[in-house]
Amino acid sequence: MKYGKLDSFQTGVAVPLGALRTEESCGVGEFADLVPFAKWAKSCGMDVVQLLPVNDTGEERSPYSALSAFALHPVYVRLEDLPLSAAQRRSVADFSAARRDDVRIAWLDVVRFKRDILRRHYGNVLDSLETDAEFAEWLERNPWVRPYAVFCRLKEKQGMRSWRTWTELRDPGPGEIDAAWEADRDETLFFAWVQWIAERQFSAAVAGLGTIGIRLKGDVPILLSEDSADVWSGRSFFDLDNRAGAPPDMFCHSGQNWRFPSYRWDVLERDGYAWWRARLRQASKFYNAYRIDHVLGFFRIWEVPERESTGMLGRFVPALPLRRADLLAAGVSSETIDRLVDPVFSDDDVSELLGADKACASPWLKRVDGGWRIDRDVFVSERALFESGLPQTAKDGLLKLYWDRVLLRFDGDAGDFHPYWYWYDTRAFRSLNGADAEKVSAQIHAYFDRQQDFWEANGRKLLTMMYEETDMLVCAEDLGVVPDCVPKTLADMGILGLKIERWMRDWSAPGQPWIPVDRYPRLTVCSSGTHDTSTLRGYWEEEGWPRGQYAAELGLSPCPDYLTEEAARAIVRRNLDANSILAILPLQDWLALSYAQRALSPREERINTPGSLDAANWTWRMPRPVSALAEDGKLVAEIAALCAERAKRAL
Repeated sequence: MKYGKLDSFQTGVAVPLGALRTEESCGVGEFADLVPFAKWAKSCGMDVVQLLPVNDTGEERSPYSALSAFALHPVYVRLEDLPLSAAQRRSVADFSAARRDDVRIAWLDVVRFKRDILRRHYGNVLDSLETDAEFAEWLERNPWVRPYAVFCRLKEKQGMRSWRTWTELRDPGPGEIDAAWEADRDETLFFAWVQWIAERQFSAAVAGLGTIGIRLKGDVPILLSEDSADVWSGRSFFDLDNRAGAPPDMFCHSGQNWRFPSYRWDVLERDGYAWWRARLRQASKFYNAYRIDHVLGFFRIWEVPERESTGMLGRFVPALPLRRADLLAAGVSSETIDRLVDPVFSDDDVSELLGADKACASPWLKRVDGGWRIDRDVFVSERALFESGLPQTAKDGLLKLYWDRVLLRFDGDAGDFHPYWYWYDTRAFRSLNGADAEKVSAQIHAYFDRQQDFWEANGRKLLTMMYEETDMLVCAEDLGVVPDCVPKTLADMGILGLKIERWMRDWSAPGQPWIPVDRYPRLTVCSSGTHDTSTLRGYWEEEGWPRGQYAAELGLSPCPDYLTEEAARAIVRRNLDANSILAILPLQDWLALSYAQRALSPREERINTPGSLDAANWTWRMPRPVSALAEDGKLVAEIAALCAERAKRAL
């Protein structure tokens, strides 16, 4: 769907669909709840509502771990809009009443309850489905439904285990998915029917937003769970030998391994990117705009071998390798190159890192001339070490030795290397003489320099395909270790980047001051935070950041110990003053303007803490129903005044 003209500064609110709370919802926000929420947003003078992904993730809470790139999550279906039996209606009413005051979403309970009611109701409509022309036409228009439904049915029969462990149709061949659909038609049809219901309800809500005058912005994750219908049925498009993640940074020393397979872009390209194009067309049924999750991955993505556990031993893909021939031509000897790939550690190195654990760790090492090497017949991966029975101190020491190399060699690339992320801080590099150190350093810097044009060409090719496929407004999440080519490419293509105000600082200047918001590029989305950050209230109380300096930036004196309404107003206004064409703030940060609408504590407001197994992740709910927001005239008037002030600014 078209977004419309970007001819004024516009404002919006970001919220997970499941976090919405109304008197009608059943334990979780539902598609139908978007309409009253959009009415509230419109009364506040907003233009856009932004959602997290709403794909089917089964019982997994994270919206970024989808079972399908196309299917909607049945948990967002409004049961009461179906012609349920009297007994089923009583069950729904009782469950809704029991869940109404939950501070957080009882995800598993809600998912399982709704699935049970849908299955019971399906028994009442199965016979009529076979002759329903509208349903048959919908199935014909949506070829993704059949493999998805077969996958869900097989997963159910296999005790919800990953397809990798299935004893039936683990590796479907030509025609086998269609055969499985027909062989178990009544059961597979259930999953298709649920998607039909979900799409109709979502489409009705989207139409309601259009009538209200609110645009809807969605989120298209770059990656999928390995245990998904798309990977199972379209194996050739995915690289199951590697996992995508993120390189080490200030937030995570060992990088991130997201455990999602990366893509085989060469195969996708030969197929005309048909899978990606279909995915975007599916999103365009509902959204006026979409956020490309981790847009950096379309330029290059951090890949880690499947056998590893952390993100430390990864490389960017695609990337032009550092070749042995280049190092030799630069005057680095073959023996030195071998030691950069498979270092030799001195007795002192091993003793320093292993100490009293040296004896029990020795089977993982082998004695060579001049010291010790990792025994790569035993120490084959981080996972092997983590699953060993060694003491933790021994694991820690061995892991440091395993990581300590300058050049990484990947399967099938005997003469090609990629630098280890911390290559400059390894024992292997520090052991080089001055001349060799300069030669190796120069070659590694040249390696990174020559990637920029290569990555830019790759990003432009993929983003052009995505930009041209639909008429949605394209926005990009361009956070992380950003190559120089990314901002330029996004600007050239008219794709809106993302500016998180709290992180927009001149990190190289004394005192690392905040960058004035009027210097943000026009073609960007400004926000006060994301689903992976603390809220404004949580950020204000975090240790280790210059709150006093920031308060002075806002003109607040004295600096309050907690986020007062005054401080929240100053931060919100600062975001809305940005030169970014869109300013979309998390709902929690809008609610920070009112003590009455806040959660009891900042911790209760957080949506997700990356890298943690916190049971609260992805279960945040609005503290009060949408109707309570609509009745808060003071808050509505305050937000409306701020939005009007932004809208009337000249472009």
